[in-house]
Amino acid sequence: MVLGLAGFGGAVALVLVLAVARGPYGPTAPSAAAEVEEEERSGPRGRPAGAASAAPPSSSGAAPQPAASAAPELGAKEALATFRDRWRVRDAKGALAALEKLAALDADALKDGDVQSDVLGLTQQVSMMSKEETERVFTILTQKTGTYGIDVLLFLVTNKGGSDASKIAGVLLEDPKVLERGSRAMQVAYQLRSAPCPKKKEFFKEAAEVGDRRALSQLQILSKTYCGRASTCCYEKDGDLQAAEKAIEGRITR
Repeated sequence: MVLGLAGFGGAVALVLVLAVARGPYGPTAPSAAAEVEEEERSGPRGRPAGAASAAPPSSSGAAPQPAASAAPELGAKEALATFRDRWRVRDAKGALAALEKLAALDADALKDGDVQSDVLGLTQQVSMMSKEETERVFTILTQKTGTYGIDVLLFLVTNKGGSDASKIAGVLLEDPKVLERGSRAMQVAYQLRSAPCPKKKEFFKEAAEVGDRRALSQLQILSKTYCGRASTCCYEKDGDLQAAEKAIEGRITR
C-alpha cells in the first residue's frame, strides 16, 4: 500500500486541546452606598433602625460564583480498559480512538508489556486500513508515547518483517529525529542492526554500557554463535563484541 510516508517524516504531530468550561458569574451585588442608604431609611431586616450595622460587603461590585467544574476527562485507567476491550473484539477504529485518549492521559502506558503487545497487534491491523488511520497510529507511537512507542517501532522492524507496519516503522526509524526519541538501549540495538558491517563495531562499547536483550540478540548474530548462518557480517573473535555480550548477560541475569 502506498502511504506517502516521505512527507510523513517524523509523523504528523497531533494537538489535543482540552476545553475547560466555566460557569456564568452570579448576579451583581448591591453597592455599599446603596445598602447604607437603605439601612438609614428603614434599618436592615431583623434589626431596628439606628442599630450598629454589619460591615458592608466589598465594594468591588460583582460577586462571582465559583466556576462550574470542567467535565471530567476520561481517566487513564478507563481509557486503558476501553482500549483493551475494543482490541479484544478487534474493533480497530474503537481501539485506535481509545489509544489516542490513553496516550494523552498517560504517555507511559506502553511501558506495560501486555499493553505493548496489544498495540503491536493494533498497529499491524491499522496499517492495512486507510492512510489517515495509519498516520494516526504511527503519530501516537512516534510523538505521544515517549520512548515506549519507539520500542514498538523497533519490535516491528525486528520481529514483524515483511508486514506493512514493519516497512513503515523501518522508514520512520531512518529519521534521526524519530530515532533520538528512543532510549539509549533501543538506539544501540537499532544501530547494531542497521549500520553497515564495518561500522557495527563502533557500537560494541555502547552496547556494553547500556544494551539489553535486543542488543544482545544483534551481537549474537555477529558472533560465532550465528556467524556464517544468519549473517555474512562476522566478528567471531572480536574482543569488544565478547565484552559487550558478557556485560549485557551480567545485567539481564541479575
